[in-house]
Amino acid sequence: MKKKKKKKLNIKRTFVFLLFLYIILYSGYLIIKQPIRHIEITGNSLISDADIIRVSGLKDYPSIFKYSSNKIRKNIENIELIKSAKIKKWFGFKVLIEIEENKILFYYQNTDKIVLSDGRVIDNKYKLSGIPIFYNEIDEELFNKFVNKFKEISSNIIYEISTIEYYPNYNEASELIESDRFKIVMNDGNTVIADTRTCNLLNKYNDIFASLNDKKGTLYLNDNLVFIPY
Repeated sequence: MKKKKKKKLNIKRTFVFLLFLYIILYSGYLIIKQPIRHIEITGNSLISDADIIRVSGLKDYPSIFKYSSNKIRKNIENIELIKSAKIKKWFGFKVLIEIEENKILFYYQNTDKIVLSDGRVIDNKYKLSGIPIFYNEIDEELFNKFVNKFKEISSNIIYEISTIEYYPNYNEASELIESDRFKIVMNDGNTVIADTRTCNLLNKYNDIFASLNDKKGTLYLNDNLVFIPY
């Protein structure tokens, strides 16, 4: 019987293999440790880029693999003024954050709260400017009814509104004849009288006043539009 020859360890090949393995593992380690190099944020106007980056956990530009996209998204959506966020990680260690903000309806002065289009009422802790001010107190049921209709108004028109006031109508005998009525003062000085059924017609505000040659006055939004010049 022939004796089997023992195979000698090829030191050179083993060294090359271990070196190759080391290079792969070390390269992977360096890639994992690489910090984020660029953060791009789109869709935000109410919340600053700095606040979004801070809340997201990316303030110190950590490794792009430290936080999952889902974790970053949840962190950002904890901001009350943000409706949703989409996170995309790109080659080159870039992070793209796409923001959809909640629509601001108005500042409710009676409670010092901000009312959002999703129905939430939040603390007035944000430095917001140019939003309508709702002045006086109103019954909760009617308030909710108004909010549900008012949120149909576009943001562009909302930012043209200066103040909103609950404005019931009484006859000469001081009897209430219209309990569902609001006075809306625009930034251009015009006044609009509407109720919860018709307030969404404010979306046509600019077209209506353009047809009136931009005269100043009070517009009554009802089945038959009535305009009374000042």
